[in-house]
Amino acid sequence: MSLLKCCTIRRKRVVKNLYNEEDIDNDVDTQRENEEEVGKYGDHHANDENENDGTKLIYFACEIPNQHIIDILRSIRSTPKSLKYCYDEAVVKYRKAKKIYDNSLPPDHPNHAVPRVNLGNVYLAAKDYSKACEEYEIALKLQQQSLPSDHPNIARTLHNLAIVQTHLGNIEQAKQYLERAEEIANHVLSSKHPVVSSIRKTKALMAEES
Repeated sequence: MSLLKCCTIRRKRVVKNLYNEEDIDNDVDTQRENEEEVGKYGDHHANDENENDGTKLIYFACEIPNQHIIDILRSIRSTPKSLKYCYDEAVVKYRKAKKIYDNSLPPDHPNHAVPRVNLGNVYLAAKDYSKACEEYEIALKLQQQSLPSDHPNIARTLHNLAIVQTHLGNIEQAKQYLERAEEIANHVLSSKHPVVSSIRKTKALMAEES
């Protein structure tokens, strides 16, 4: 199966995964715990194996806990109109978050990358790959300026860029991003970490595509 076809199937599968209220509340609790350590926001590629209706990927794109977005996700139905509404709402919220961060954090604070990553996740979910790529590239630059070169969040962003570049048809660029992501992830994360597993799966699919 080609990487592009697999990514398309994966997106369709993930968009059919509806979190119930308990799931959402649990993930918000987990997210709050993650935010206590700079940059450890949830991995939006993890745990997408269920086949229920819904918008799981969109929730993972909305990684900063926001009650309004959570309320939307609890009530949403997976129709094109409602999905677009959720994407638009998420973009508005994260652009507001970016302004808050810009006005309240030092210029070199690593959390400036957070709303950029989240915006990239939303655009990726919405299949707007050019905008997703732009946000991830900005996030990567901010992370490289404020985090250690082997920080796992840099690996996550590089992996996201590899996925986006694959959708854009830039396979060689995608491979370069993926190699850098894999190098960092293997160095700082356990072999069973979901980011490492996700990178390996992407690498295997790229090999099939070549």
